[in-house]
Amino acid sequence: MEKWQEDLINNPPPSSSIYSEKEWSDIVQHELFEPSSNFSESNGFFGKHHTEETRMRISESVKSNHSKYTKEELKERHGSPGSKNGMFNSKRCGELKPMFGKKHNKQTKELMASKKRGKKATDETKSKLCESHKKYWDSNPDVKRLRSEEYKKRGIKPPSSKGMLWWNDGNTVKRSKECPGDGWVRGRR
Repeated sequence: MEKWQEDLINNPPPSSSIYSEKEWSDIVQHELFEPSSNFSESNGFFGKHHTEETRMRISESVKSNHSKYTKEELKERHGSPGSKNGMFNSKRCGELKPMFGKKHNKQTKELMASKKRGKKATDETKSKLCESHKKYWDSNPDVKRLRSEEYKKRGIKPPSSKGMLWWNDGNTVKRSKECPGDGWVRGRR
């Protein structure tokens, strides 16, 4: 059995609750990617993609249909509100996180970076972030103390800017105690 199959059996989606554990295991192991399933070449649309024009038309259609309902009606029709939602009250920290112990490969990292590259936060966004951080720190006077205690328990030393210098290579700017490599000079630019 492959790793993805084990993961799917051990962490089934909420929609699998209609099956018993044995039925779900059999489906994952034997039927999910059978030649007759919708996830294989027997599906006429397998490996194809909608054009940008088609995607826009689908989007407009969905938006026009959704505008007929209030937020509450949409939640009731399309969402799983409250305890019906598979994520309701779930604790997804530590080993329960989907990416726990995993790392993105270089290709995925580059894709994420390219999507972010060149985008700058607006002044409005920056001020909203600043306000939310102020509210958090001002409304929780014990946060710094608790975080410090947690770091001490884990043996984590908070980063110190003491002795840090600015370096640049003409494009990128970094802070480090030593020169990052050839082509780097002191200063921000």
